[in-house]
Amino acid sequence: MLKDKTPFTVRTFLRPLAGLACMSLILFWGDASYAQTTQTTGNPAVGEKIVSAYGCAQCHSSDGAVLKPGVPNLTGQKAAFLVRTMMHMRLETINDKDGKLLIHRYHPVMTEILNTLSPWQIRQIAAYYEHLPCIDQSSKQTESAPPRGVDHCVTCHGGKDSSNPWQDTPYLAGQDETYLKQQIQQLWESQAHEHAGPKRYHRLAGIMFFDGHRPYLDAYAEYYAGLSCALRNP
Repeated sequence: MLKDKTPFTVRTFLRPLAGLACMSLILFWGDASYAQTTQTTGNPAVGEKIVSAYGCAQCHSSDGAVLKPGVPNLTGQKAAFLVRTMMHMRLETINDKDGKLLIHRYHPVMTEILNTLSPWQIRQIAAYYEHLPCIDQSSKQTESAPPRGVDHCVTCHGGKDSSNPWQDTPYLAGQDETYLKQQIQQLWESQAHEHAGPKRYHRLAGIMFFDGHRPYLDAYAEYYAGLSCALRNP
């Protein structure tokens, strides 16, 4: 089990920096073509045709209403985030200008599919899903107090009483619970065992999981899955 050895005063000082760190990642991408890709908008109508041609709706659905557990709900997500995520999986590894690892993300199906798509097509797909209204994936609504440590998540992703102000970070409210649990576990494991070949790595994981002892991780997923996606920008 990962133990938080960071002094309380240091944790308190660093927490406000999480939002700044979200922005700083945008400024120091090592891949110029990737940065350029995320700056251009797409056309939802064109994106719908590409989604249909490539069968995206077979897993993600065209309206977000019916999803298999473990498959992310894309409806109503920010286009900039969707482009960024698809480019992550397409490129697999993103380094900063000094060659240090920022992002590692690989999916055996998505990585293969995305490498058959052009950056232009990816932008159209993102615009299409952003255009769709979000649909909650859980019938259970969060009523209990937020779990310990979730404030680190709220800084970038928003929460019950705060919005998500960043264009390239995902809304988590109303997301599929199984998917959230899988992704949070992978991020936590990569932070604890970075050199053990993680399935997913994010440089900010060290800030995200100051208090992220394993017993709390599922609680984070349950908290966000139980929020209505109508609360994404309260």
